[in-house]
Amino acid sequence: MPKPKRGEVWLVRFLFTNLSSTKFRPALVVAVHGEDAIVVGVFSRVPTGAMKETWVLVDETYPHFSMTGLKKSSVIKAEKIAVVHEPVLQRRLGRLPSDLMQQVQTALKRALSLTYKTGRGARRARSMEQRAEGSKSVTGALLQRREVSAGCFGTGWANGA
Repeated sequence: MPKPKRGEVWLVRFLFTNLSSTKFRPALVVAVHGEDAIVVGVFSRVPTGAMKETWVLVDETYPHFSMTGLKKSSVIKAEKIAVVHEPVLQRRLGRLPSDLMQQVQTALKRALSLTYKTGRGARRARSMEQRAEGSKSVTGALLQRREVSAGCFGTGWANGA
């Protein structure tokens, strides 16, 4: 099976957010890290009302719709994000055009509450980040040890690792 790449649409066994079951659905690969892929869900039920700012419409009237591999108009929901192991990816359906990928990137920033400052505030924020990264303080060393011992997302804080 081919390796997934950023921007590709794959058929994935997607876990419901309440963890009750899974469903095969298209998903967009937004990043690949080793044998894991970060994906966002693609949904064929397009709402009739206003779209959320974390959604991207892939309309079947879009000139490059056929390259996506989707069967009908769909919505990419950036808040429906998951990390999946490669074997969960069933088959490649297509690829999202770069202009839509840019929209997904913006939607992801909104979904994850990532904002980028500009101007003087940005310089100050970068300076603070650089000082924090370069710090050899006891707190910094403790944080690094906890992250390594937790293995993932700092879960060591919750279980006292």
